Amino acid sequence: MQPPDDFEKGTLTAEDQRVLYAEQVKQLYSNARVGLLATAINALILAVIQRDVTSRINLIAWITLIAVVSLLRYKDIGEFWRRSPEASEAGYWGKRFTFQLALSGMAWGSSAIFLFPIDSLGHQTFLAFVTGGMVAGAAASFSSIMKSFLAYSVPALSPIVIRFGLLGDEFHLAMGGMVLLFGVMIVFIARRINTVRITSVKLRFENNSLVSYLTAEKEKLDKLNEKLLLEIRERERVEKELRNSESYLRGLSAELLNAQERERKLIAQEIHDSMGSSLAATKFKLENALKDMGVDNPQASAVLENIIPVVQRTIDEARRIQMSLRPSILDDLGILTTINWFCRDFESTYSDIHIQKEINIKESEIPDSLKIVIYRLLQEAMNNIAKHSKANTVFLSLRKSGDSVDLAIRDNGQGFDPAEAYAHPGTGRGLGLESMKERVELSGGFFFIESEKGVGTALKASWLIKNGDPLS
Repeated sequence: MQPPDDFEKGTLTAEDQRVLYAEQVKQLYSNARVGLLATAINALILAVIQRDVTSRINLIAWITLIAVVSLLRYKDIGEFWRRSPEASEAGYWGKRFTFQLALSGMAWGSSAIFLFPIDSLGHQTFLAFVTGGMVAGAAASFSSIMKSFLAYSVPALSPIVIRFGLLGDEFHLAMGGMVLLFGVMIVFIARRINTVRITSVKLRFENNSLVSYLTAEKEKLDKLNEKLLLEIRERERVEKELRNSESYLRGLSAELLNAQERERKLIAQEIHDSMGSSLAATKFKLENALKDMGVDNPQASAVLENIIPVVQRTIDEARRIQMSLRPSILDDLGILTTINWFCRDFESTYSDIHIQKEINIKESEIPDSLKIVIYRLLQEAMNNIAKHSKANTVFLSLRKSGDSVDLAIRDNGQGFDPAEAYAHPGTGRGLGLESMKERVELSGGFFFIESEKGVGTALKASWLIKNGDPLS
């Protein structure tokens, strides 16, 4: 079965496009259970809040409608994961999911019919906020395929907009306009998220191709090694070929890391530029609406006062995710400021761990290519300390020593056996050490780890600098 006509086509082959669309459908079903949980919680909260201003018959009818649609979706989700359909069946499952998502959107839209209280501005506002929140959640969960997101959001928001408009007074017309504007903004945000996700999946396909290529190259090298044992006279030629291949593989590994950093930076920018600005605008409009109401609408004012902290917490969470992916401060203010910020943030999160810093280097003395490497090393090392070391003090040193840049991170924790950690990377720590070692070596540096049980751990990285760049 071919994917839908509106499926974005790029430079991928027809088979790759089918696989890409199948991955988009899989993302829909992966997020569906979270969406059902949000539906259940928000429906329960809305029913409790509206119970005193809505007839019992309408309340029961709406709850029943939500429950029936949710059960149908839950059954469909379970069937999808049990069958694990092939990529060729993605078109059918995508249409099936979109249809059921449209039913869910209609069910939420019907709240403007069943639960809309004519005489309570506060409850009307709360109903609009909950409906808008469900649509915002759908933008994050179901924008992998825009048709699915629109099938949910349009029937969910349209009735409340129409209901506000039919009341006709200035306040309700303004509320309807705000909800409509919110819907338009969410559509643009969903479109950006859709673009980022498609790009991310394409990058994953490209990375898979690189991994396949690396695997094929490794098999080729193994054959060359076997041939080397049989052809002693050709040793020099084969060894030279091996060295060239190894250099090429290291270059490909470096490209993989660079692609990952570019993807993180892209997603972080999208969160900051789209979601962050939209949430900030929403908070600003809510504060203005609260200010305009004054004391004339105490119920609506109280509802808006409760909404503003929720929006602020969402802004803070979006900022936290963005900073975790790639802190903008690194690109704007440099690695030294970023280190100070990271240490403050780490100590605020892990209040029982104190960081002693010794920074003896200027920003201009650190090559740009090393700044993200130093930050990722600090991030991974401090994460390991927080998870495993049981330390209460960390000593952080970054300095210029002659022609080299030296980074050292030492803790007074319980320590471990490095040989054992490298031998069993599945524990998580060994894999982190390998990742740090690889980053340092690919950037032209040297990596050392010293640890002893009961004494603590010291991590050291050093790069020799010449003409402003690390020697490779």
